Amino acid sequence: MEKGTVRVFNKENQFAEIQPDEGEGRVTAYEEALSTAKLTDLQEGDRVIYEVRSDGHVSHIRLVRS
Repeated sequence: MEKGTVRVFNKENQFAEIQPDEGEGRVTAYEEALSTAKLTDLQEGDRVIYEVRSDGHVSHIRLVRS
């Protein structure tokens, strides 16, 4: 599992762009992963733990509570 920070959350289209703690670029979590995790109201700056499938999509995501 990897850690990162939500940089963009689009509630209407149900996707989140995540900036990984390590590495470059951003990872996108789509509706399927967000709804499975019951994350319908993320905020920019939220910390998350996620897993990326071999096709580059997020398969699992969960919010990290401080």
